[in-house]
Amino acid sequence: MKENLITKNFKRAFITILIVALASCAIAGAAIPLSLGTQISEASVLRQQAKLEYQKELEAGTLPDGMDWDQYEDIYDEQWEDQLTPLTTANYAVIYGFIALGAVILAWFWVTTAQWLYKSAWLAGMDVRLWTTLGACFNLIAVVVFLAVRGHKIHLLHLSAGGNGEVPEKC
Repeated sequence: MKENLITKNFKRAFITILIVALASCAIAGAAIPLSLGTQISEASVLRQQAKLEYQKELEAGTLPDGMDWDQYEDIYDEQWEDQLTPLTTANYAVIYGFIALGAVILAWFWVTTAQWLYKSAWLAGMDVRLWTTLGACFNLIAVVVFLAVRGHKIHLLHLSAGGNGEVPEKC
């Protein structure tokens, strides 16, 4: 396990996480509006009808003094909710499915960051339990603190290994 973490290519792991996250966002960006197409089109029609009513009342002078479109629209918001088609089980499945996928990607990122802190702390000769625990609890904050505390130790270790890119024995 320890050897696997020390030799793991974290740059590739973080790029993979980023690609999966971006692809998931793109798919969710298309799937969620498609699954809510009925409600979106109904809301658009209701908004257009309210806009026409507002224009008629504005021309007739029957609007309360100082009422603008935004205030008029707010009055109709509650009425619109009753006229929209309720969400179906499929709508909820799509929405909560992408929320669950996002949680899995976040957990994957969180664990990978803690693993990276373990490897970097080990290479820098620092307390791996401390930095792994901090990474698991505070994640990016722990990374920033680690980078500030670590300083130039990795550069010095690289030079002591002859600059050949090999992982030196534990410091």
